[in-house]
Amino acid sequence: MNINSTAGWIKGWLVLCWVLSPVVLSAQEAQASRDLFLKGVKDLKAQKYKLAKTDFQTVLQSDPDNLKAHYYLGVTAYYTHQTAEAENDFRWVESHEPEMPINHLYLGRLYYDNQRYLEAGPELDMANQLDPQIALVHYYRGLVYYKTGRVDQADNEFTQALQLEPSNAKAHYARAYLLNHDRQDTQGALMEIQAGLQARPDKKLKQKFLKLKKTLQTPGL
Repeated sequence: MNINSTAGWIKGWLVLCWVLSPVVLSAQEAQASRDLFLKGVKDLKAQKYKLAKTDFQTVLQSDPDNLKAHYYLGVTAYYTHQTAEAENDFRWVESHEPEMPINHLYLGRLYYDNQRYLEAGPELDMANQLDPQIALVHYYRGLVYYKTGRVDQADNEFTQALQLEPSNAKAHYARAYLLNHDRQDTQGALMEIQAGLQARPDKKLKQKFLKLKKTLQTPGL
């Protein structure tokens, strides 16, 4: 999951949410809410999804307009494939804080995962407009472009993702597949495969790289 990488990006936003929350809590209640929220984030990072969901829901019981709890509840639902719940929470966050790129990114990912490409595109475009330096946004924009037949735009997005995050193994694989399948550029595909393998992908993705490598037609591979 990408919880660890995104958590640092939104640290300042989370602090702002505590300050701007419209619900007035006592000092003791506020501290308890913060502690429970942090426990929820810890549980989410540890993939203890049921515990995380309970943590964030409990925070919302005392502070129903807490943006960060809604956001992380949506993230928890996303990783447990509860599409409707995730969409509801991300849309709630969007309605209260429309300029939060990471929320648009998760909505875009949610729609992409469910093959709702026409809905994924605008969310990812908005995320990119708000912050063009998020590699994962460019990666998912590339996937959406590819799925909708826009190969040149897809290649450009994968390239931008790799410029921002050279160790993004998934982006290396996506570009390798594109170069081999759509451009018949076996040498370029091989370079992406080698770079992707050097990025230490997980076991499943490593097998995909090796399988793709076998399909290349360059002699001696």
